[in-house]
Amino acid sequence: MSIFGPGMSIFGRFAGCDCALQLTSTVAIVVIPGRGNGEGWRQHVELPPGAVRPRLSGENLDPAVLTPLLRELADAVPRRVSAVTLVLPDACAKVHVVPIESEQVPGRRATEEIIRWAFRDTLPFPVEEALIDTQLYDDGVQRRLLVAAAHRDVLQQYEQAAAVFGPVVRTMPATLACGWSVGERAAAPQLLVYADDDSVGCMVSSSSSPVFIRARPRRGERSIAAAVVETLEYAANRLDIGTGQATISGLAAGNEELETTLTSRGWVLRTGNDEFDAGGARFGALDGALRAAEAGI
Repeated sequence: MSIFGPGMSIFGRFAGCDCALQLTSTVAIVVIPGRGNGEGWRQHVELPPGAVRPRLSGENLDPAVLTPLLRELADAVPRRVSAVTLVLPDACAKVHVVPIESEQVPGRRATEEIIRWAFRDTLPFPVEEALIDTQLYDDGVQRRLLVAAAHRDVLQQYEQAAAVFGPVVRTMPATLACGWSVGERAAAPQLLVYADDDSVGCMVSSSSSPVFIRARPRRGERSIAAAVVETLEYAANRLDIGTGQATISGLAAGNEELETTLTSRGWVLRTGNDEFDAGGARFGALDGALRAAEAGI
């Protein structure tokens, strides 16, 4: 699954990405996966205030500041890049999971109705100005439609900036991208918590199917744990999701308050995952995006 692929579709179906780029308000990170038994390559550059201002509409990027920094980063890439996966800040896209009650796969008209309902209160611009893509999941018990939207102009800004590395073939919001780094998904609920400089995201999956996803802005002094509790309570009021394993990634990794909060609520923390340990605080979303590319999702 990719979200916004060639021609700016969200879930572009293209495998073989050989570069992943993530932008936040403070950093640009690029990862080149290793070939065979070779090690991959990772590098980042700190961004000055105002270079990236993630939001759903309007100007998100300052090209005069951002482009020279990205070119410098691109010049350091050790090999030619043919396909780029771009990880967007959660703050500039909306993602919803919508249960499908019908036994039939929804057709075009039904899907359009689902989209209008999903984004009826969450987009600050007409839905006609959004690029929207969907992915249907069926875990044998419940069909769900994953629906993602971003303003066409905003998406274009990010894709043009990322083009200094190579052709952008897919774009994924950070929490959704990070979800693919969790690996095997069991029947019991799987919680992913991902945080970066701008947002805190939660994604709950069950039997390889996303059940709930929500990302909230990081506001003032509110802790990551407080933002996660707010999101889980929001989900609990709407869904019977239960508890299972929880994976903490991004800037949320190693957050003792969050770990204590989740375990007190019945979540079992994943441990001993070298991929997360080696990835460090910032690379979970990029690892997930590349795993999705390798799987041809």
